[in-house]
Amino acid sequence: MKKSRTEERPQPAQIEAIERCIERGKLAEADERLKRLQAAFPNFKPLRRLAYEIARESGDTLRRVFSAWEWCAASPNSTPAFTALAESSGVHFPYLFLHALEQLMALGENPGVDLATVRAALSSDISEDEGRRIDLCQVLLASGKAAEAGALVEHITQVSAQNNFGQALFAQGKIVRADAVFAAVVESAPENLFALGRLLTLRLWLAGRDAALPLADRLLALMPKTIDAAGQQIDGAILLGRLKQAEAVYLATLKAPWYAENSKRDAQAEARLHMSGALVAWRQERHEVAVSRLDIISDDSEDIANLRTQCTFFRMTANTPDWTIGQLTQWWPIAHILSLHPEKLTKDGELFTLWQVPMPHPDYLLAVALNGGKAARSLAIAALQFQAQSAEFDQSAARLAMIELLNLPCGPDAVRSALHRWLIETGLLEKDAPVLLHVGGKSTEARPLELTIHAEAMEEETVLDAADQRIYGEAMDLINRGQSAKAQQLMEKLLPRYPDYPRVLTAVAVLREAGGEPIDQWAPLIRRAAEIDPDYFFARTGLVKLLAAEGKVAEASALLAPLLELKEMHSSEWRSLILAQIQLAKANADLPALTRLNAMLRDCIERFG
Repeated sequence: MKKSRTEERPQPAQIEAIERCIERGKLAEADERLKRLQAAFPNFKPLRRLAYEIARESGDTLRRVFSAWEWCAASPNSTPAFTALAESSGVHFPYLFLHALEQLMALGENPGVDLATVRAALSSDISEDEGRRIDLCQVLLASGKAAEAGALVEHITQVSAQNNFGQALFAQGKIVRADAVFAAVVESAPENLFALGRLLTLRLWLAGRDAALPLADRLLALMPKTIDAAGQQIDGAILLGRLKQAEAVYLATLKAPWYAENSKRDAQAEARLHMSGALVAWRQERHEVAVSRLDIISDDSEDIANLRTQCTFFRMTANTPDWTIGQLTQWWPIAHILSLHPEKLTKDGELFTLWQVPMPHPDYLLAVALNGGKAARSLAIAALQFQAQSAEFDQSAARLAMIELLNLPCGPDAVRSALHRWLIETGLLEKDAPVLLHVGGKSTEARPLELTIHAEAMEEETVLDAADQRIYGEAMDLINRGQSAKAQQLMEKLLPRYPDYPRVLTAVAVLREAGGEPIDQWAPLIRRAAEIDPDYFFARTGLVKLLAAEGKVAEASALLAPLLELKEMHSSEWRSLILAQIQLAKANADLPALTRLNAMLRDCIERFG
């Protein structure tokens, strides 16, 4: 008689390691460990319990409900699974809650809740099965399963079901069909603010600002009855730049008779409301008001904390806070994007050459880049760049949208600096044409840089003999590979033989400084190099740093000025120049300049190493 095949399962120690991570709050590590086990043992049901426990500890309601639902689907006779579904769905998903209670009773458990009381609180215009489908649709949508979500509610005519169906279509990239679904909802329920808000967004996508404006008028004319509905009005107004109307809705919502009770029931909607209100105040340059509105938010997430910090320190750094309305899924059809490009969302050229849905209008991309946050902005700029270089689109409109974006507070200054440089490098910005650039929290006229930076080997006359030239070259290779200590050993050998050669003097000085040696061990070498050859680039930048550190700011600035007029330089010279400017900014206590220069240094390192 053959022995039955033993089910493959993880080692107990692997399960225990995940449980320890959850207990210690190391949820990211727990998640990674769990994913590896799920890939290796896809049919091992107890892993569903661990997925639920991680989701529960994350505080993400939708993720928690989805994990509970998957656990129930894998283990339909599991009391703990349906208990988890009941505990997680609660007031947010009443039909799933009822379903979980019914299953617990079928399994012989007493859920401790009167089902008749639960049913009495449910809507009378849909059946329990339809309600369960609508609840589950929302959970699946949030979990990236747009096609399955849409199939659940497509044929349910109730308004919330069709709104969810429209969302599912959008996520799949079926933009025109989603527009038609939301238009039908608005026709049947003219005061449905969610449908109006989504229709406004889709019209902006398909046809631009002029097509969206009439819908904004309708949206803002309605009287909201919930915080979520008011949020739809505010976000629609922000999207089209109607800040005064957005502020009016925000203030009216705080005074609404239903506000206090509604805020108790929906803390997340209240947090979104104050976030939008803070954004409006910030855009109106009422920075202290914006910070006070952020302080109202009880959410202690890392994102909110970071935004508070950015706003609080704006006066010192003058770097624009990275405001975000909604989630990435609100702006982009993520299910479609993942179907094209599962590993990386923002590889511009690759993604948009595969694009299979209507390309967003430049007006939409401009609004998303300004309001959608980092990931949504990256995709929006990538789409504008693609359109500006493709003959099948309105290249001029895309180019003008990017030039307009340069002068809008769309995230940190580095975003606009990178876009500015791209426009110049691709020839979309005329070399002599001035542009307005939003830098340091204000609009500044800037002319495109006529600076060419290259990484080709520099040809210089040398006094080194052939053998020492090889040593010098080997040392420079080591520096490029990040092995400064070994490079310094080689350069130090050259110094006694070439005590008056600026290239060796500056190289040894830089390596000694990088190695943490006292200033008196390397500063004299810089001064000697600058004395011998005042025009040697690295000697000059080194001397600028020294003078700035000594507080001789005027002298340092005068020495630096000619270098800023150069039209071409090597990437190593560019990096040295940035470092000299950073030292000067520190001496001047110019924090906005320091922020911009550090961003330039990061960019230089990313581009050239």
